[in-house]
Amino acid sequence: MGRPKSRQAPRTTMSIRVSERERREIEEKAAATGMTPSAYIRTMALDGGNVDMTSHEDRQKLMYELSTIGNNINQIARMANTNVFISKSDVQEVNEQLKQELAKLGDPIIIAGCPTCMKQLKESIGAHVIGIWEILKEIGLPQQAKGLEIPVAIHDACGARGDTQTQDTIRELLADMGCTVVNTEYSRDLSPCCGYGGLTSCANKEMADKMTEKCLERSDSPYITYCMACRDRFVREGRESRHILELLYGTNAVNMPDISEKRYNRLELKEKLLKNIWNEELMMEKKDYTVAYTEDAISMMDERMILKSDVERVLSDYRENQEAIFDEETKELVTRSRLGIVTFWVRFVETEEGYLVRRAYSHRMNIMKRVGQ
Repeated sequence: MGRPKSRQAPRTTMSIRVSERERREIEEKAAATGMTPSAYIRTMALDGGNVDMTSHEDRQKLMYELSTIGNNINQIARMANTNVFISKSDVQEVNEQLKQELAKLGDPIIIAGCPTCMKQLKESIGAHVIGIWEILKEIGLPQQAKGLEIPVAIHDACGARGDTQTQDTIRELLADMGCTVVNTEYSRDLSPCCGYGGLTSCANKEMADKMTEKCLERSDSPYITYCMACRDRFVREGRESRHILELLYGTNAVNMPDISEKRYNRLELKEKLLKNIWNEELMMEKKDYTVAYTEDAISMMDERMILKSDVERVLSDYRENQEAIFDEETKELVTRSRLGIVTFWVRFVETEEGYLVRRAYSHRMNIMKRVGQ
């Protein structure tokens, strides 16, 4: 992977002389890394030979294993959301798995767009992590970077408490974009939690809403934050809020995505990175049927933190076992499936194209079948 382009450092041409054998060897090694010969030579020269030499197959295997670890982390999060005890050994096991897989990749530098992720990876597995804001400060702003024309207030992320460097860099980037920052009574290490931290919104929604309202009392200006959860909670309350990356890359997500849209956005980003950097295609599962959702179902799933992928796994199980209850009154089918430690229930109707989901909910009750009765 070559160095990111900077508008302050335009490219120039430099020629080198090699033999035919050397040219072929360079081209073969470049192709093995998914890079162009020029990018390969530039990276070898400037980065001390620190080039990803793993093959396409090796990377696919490692990404699958990292994805499996991600699923384990999701299971721990789901356990926390459903008040299931999580032992210290559970967390240590996942951390050890992550350390082993990163070691296979040569313990690369991790670029984080979330201060909490950066802090957690540093403290839990000792990873070398750098915030994307630090990189952008070093290489220069993207060409589309533009600040708001009205004064803004900064809401510092909980994960950045005690991290003066990150707090300063965010302010420097806003100044570089021409933003006028309004000082609030509580900021930096004193910036209050938006209500998302500690899964407050899952344990006590009313308390989380009050915490969000308290945050917004500090200023009437639009809030700029560098935490996705803070930005989304502020928007949910009807206040203008932007993540700093939206300003840096000239976008405005406007509405808050639901929990499934967030996951889809992450997959879409992963697909783009694989294609644009490593020239690889992400193998997405293709279905020969569609799954649609009513607005009520989407709202209910977001509130209960149920992913579309959870619902679609339940429906996939239904297609195999054909086990469902038929509700005579609503003419809906009700099916269930246990995913990990959680049982998911889905109310739906069959359509010509596939299924229309009308409701979904989950609990920790395990439904056991009676055998021979």
